[in-house]
Amino acid sequence: MRLRIALDGREREVAVEGDGPDVRVRVDGREIPVRVSVEENAAIADVEGRQLRLEFGGGLRIDGVPRLARVTWVAEEAAREGAAQVVDVKPPMPGRIVRVLAKPGDAVRRGAPLVILEAMKMQNEIPAPDGGVVQDVRVREGDLVTANDVLVRLGKGRSA
Repeated sequence: MRLRIALDGREREVAVEGDGPDVRVRVDGREIPVRVSVEENAAIADVEGRQLRLEFGGGLRIDGVPRLARVTWVAEEAAREGAAQVVDVKPPMPGRIVRVLAKPGDAVRRGAPLVILEAMKMQNEIPAPDGGVVQDVRVREGDLVTANDVLVRLGKGRSA
């Protein structure tokens, strides 16, 4: 999965590969092995011998220090020449829908937020993987979703 993480105003694109607890994180062309464990309201990440405690709930604290963070899921390139004319947008992880921003008939650009998903006590924008027209919105605010659920169906084509 690819994420765009803005931490204290500094934005980076991060790729995470593998299934927990052991994952590989790629930042700025450098691959870093990370071991992650999740507690009730925190995640512990072992990164190159250093242990980071990420606490969720009313914001983010890293090793006890409050930090301003925003995470956006970056959809994989879904529209290549010859690809399907309909794209199903799915969440990267299970969670609860806190806001639906798209409605059928909306013309959207690539990267436009479609849905806000709360997972691990953080709110994450689920973006349009490509420009197109919203054909169907399959969730409502408050719905619980799995990583296999279709949130929004986009018809590929020109956006506004």
